[in-house]
Amino acid sequence: MKIIASSCSVGCWLLLVSLSLNGFGQTVLPPDLAAPKKHVAAEAEKVPRCAALEEGKPDCGNAVSMEEVLRSLPKPVVPLPEPSLTDLATTADKLITPRYETPETLPQRSDITSFQWRSAWQQSLTFLGIQHAFRLATEKGTRAELKGPFFKDYVKAVGQLAAWDDGDPFLVNYIGHPMMGSVTGYLQVQNDPRGIRQEVGLTNKHYWKSRLKVFGWSFVYSTQFELGPVGEAGLGNIGIRPYAGHKHPMAYVDLVVTPVVGTAWLVGEDTLDKYLIRYLDQKINNRAVRILLRGFLNPTRSMANMLRGKTPWHRDDRSF
Repeated sequence: MKIIASSCSVGCWLLLVSLSLNGFGQTVLPPDLAAPKKHVAAEAEKVPRCAALEEGKPDCGNAVSMEEVLRSLPKPVVPLPEPSLTDLATTADKLITPRYETPETLPQRSDITSFQWRSAWQQSLTFLGIQHAFRLATEKGTRAELKGPFFKDYVKAVGQLAAWDDGDPFLVNYIGHPMMGSVTGYLQVQNDPRGIRQEVGLTNKHYWKSRLKVFGWSFVYSTQFELGPVGEAGLGNIGIRPYAGHKHPMAYVDLVVTPVVGTAWLVGEDTLDKYLIRYLDQKINNRAVRILLRGFLNPTRSMANMLRGKTPWHRDDRSF
């Protein structure tokens, strides 16, 4: 046992001596971190040693101090991580804002999912008020028929509905009334969160389903405007008596042409907007010209935009 203990003591002493010679208590650094210290030591060896310092004298003349050596050394550069392709693409998307934006890139309100009845009625009543204001301002006979018993004259005017032609010129029946039907159709579209995002296309069944609703809204509005108590039959009693040689001023032409041709007019404006106006938006940089083109090629959409408080050239599927 004494031999084992003596051997252990000798071994321990040898271990302590070995550790002291190898720098016991010092932190061992990785090669990449220890390299700068070796570099500093190598540079320090190049510095002229001061004999005065070796002899313990305070004056050292022009000798270079260790601090100056350290300040002269280049600072280690920490390499930055290389950006990935995903980071570069994300940065490019933030810096580049295209003029044309798809519906997916525009902010959408997820809380609106149902038809906006209140705003649709408000916009429709506003349009109805504008139409009646124009009638009263330009039609002397309409102003004259405001007198007399309201309900009696209203029922009599509706009872005069007959024949197809009401005696109005072609421009009124087949241009003006279809445009009216298209405006009211857009009032339905812009209050339908689903229909407003649909693009015209032969195979897009959601678009045609949406435009079928447009036809229904336009038909109800047109029927009320012709035969309703707050329409032409009630305010001005259109049809109560013949005028300008026409026996049936209250006819079927407006009831049919307004919603049917009006819906077709709306589809035509959707087509022009998708295939022509978008193309011109990309090619023309003049803002005023683009505004005029949007209004000229989409007149009824422009009117519907103003009825909801938007600029006439506003589009829901892209910025201007």
